[in-house]
Amino acid sequence: MTNPSTATEPESAQMEALDAWSAKLVREPMLNAPVDVICISSDSESTSAEKSSGVETIRRKGRLGNVIHIYVDDSSEIGPAIQSAIAQVQSPLVVLTDTSSEWNRDIIDRLLRAVDGCDLAIGARPTSKKLTKCNRTISAKIRGWIWGAGVLDPLSPYKIARSEFLKKFPIQSKSYFANVEMIAKCNFLDALIHEELLPAAPLWTSPQFGRRVSADKRALFQNPLFKMQSVSESVEEE
Repeated sequence: MTNPSTATEPESAQMEALDAWSAKLVREPMLNAPVDVICISSDSESTSAEKSSGVETIRRKGRLGNVIHIYVDDSSEIGPAIQSAIAQVQSPLVVLTDTSSEWNRDIIDRLLRAVDGCDLAIGARPTSKKLTKCNRTISAKIRGWIWGAGVLDPLSPYKIARSEFLKKFPIQSKSYFANVEMIAKCNFLDALIHEELLPAAPLWTSPQFGRRVSADKRALFQNPLFKMQSVSESVEEE
């Protein structure tokens, strides 16, 4: 045991208790914690998720937990489907992706390293055109001002989160605006969010939230929900 009177300056600094503000910015590293994968697919067969690039990449990394398949079509309600999948997550970490996106070792390494110090890590896909970079930066600032979700790539299929945090709130949006809602609610509940540029990922595409996005935005403005409702609360509302 180190004698405090003889400890070196770096050792003394490590022994000092963090102040309240600094403590909010610290997260315990996840080390080799398993990673569940929520995989969205337009294929009703769950084997499409098991064989997807993201699942295979995490499996080769030796971190794969459970794979949770979400089948979506034009009539699907995206947010409730994602929330139902999150409720099934058993591992400390969860990746949210789809079956069509290509993954590689660089992507998963960057996300795992980022989530060691935050609650939600988003991998932003690259773009090489200056005008596109400018436009998406402006869009991100507007999205951040209105919704509190000022990230460059809200629809990125490269997201990893501490699963415990995602279970704190409901997802109301029925369109792919559920991705913006998730980021906004994490931010509102004081999550640490990190966006990592992924140079080895496929190119960024402009967000397309779907036909229900206007109704989702209106509902979130009028009645945003930030905590999970108990069965008794739901019965009282009815």
